[in-house]
Amino acid sequence: MQNNLACFAKARFLILGGRGQLGREFSRLLEDGGIAYAAYDLQEVDISDIDEMKSAVSAFKPDFLINCSAYNFVDLAESEYDKAYAANSQGPLNIARLSADFKIKAVHYSTDYVFDGAKQSDYSEVDKPNPLNNYGKTKLLGENLFLENSENNLVFRLSWVYGEGQQNFIAKLQNWSEKSNILRIADDEVSVPSSTAFIAENTLLALKATLGGLYHLVPEGNASRYEWAAEIVRLLKLPVELQAAKMDEFSLKAERPKISIMNSGKIQRDLNVCYDIWCTYLSKYLLNS
Repeated sequence: MQNNLACFAKARFLILGGRGQLGREFSRLLEDGGIAYAAYDLQEVDISDIDEMKSAVSAFKPDFLINCSAYNFVDLAESEYDKAYAANSQGPLNIARLSADFKIKAVHYSTDYVFDGAKQSDYSEVDKPNPLNNYGKTKLLGENLFLENSENNLVFRLSWVYGEGQQNFIAKLQNWSEKSNILRIADDEVSVPSSTAFIAENTLLALKATLGGLYHLVPEGNASRYEWAAEIVRLLKLPVELQAAKMDEFSLKAERPKISIMNSGKIQRDLNVCYDIWCTYLSKYLLNS
């Protein structure tokens, strides 16, 4: 990856949501590459506050802005719509407007939850979104506002993100395994696990290639939640028994799409790359981290 960072030697990156798992991955990559960056979390820069945003941008004068900040509490969003809207919709709008005013290339991340899962096959960027919950609705609004106000910027839709931190399925599975030796995991929820290293590295490649617009950014293949858990258990040798369950058994507050597989063919073509299957990146993360 270091060879691909050479073109950014004189660039400055502003990372928002810097303490989250994706923000930390960007900080690691840029630090290793000797690239100038500043990383702020919500407590330091609230992206829904245009004045705070303008102050941060004016002070650091970035060439690139990476928005890793988001409200990701899917079930809580059903009762906390205003908080979800502030981070997932108003924030991206503010970033888009400031990127245009200050001539900054900006990146924003959305989600597979903009889809309802009714297609029963993989989604491309031209498929019509239909979110089932408030989280998905605020993320869809955010990506639309972002591109409407800065069409040359980048939006990446992601799914089942994991990396350094506790707000991901791997960390939760490890915690559950310490409390019980039998775990019931849904086998009818299907998507694509994606590591923060995969996302960050391909984001930087897309910036290097001066891409713009909407892309799906996921590895090849797909897995049910149960299949993902089984691979984690196998790789980490966790002392647990997995039992297949159905999503409806868990009585979650927010409805989720059962099949939200996204196709990343568009970005692979535009970057002239071939992605590996999801479990390759999972193995690399779990066994090398």
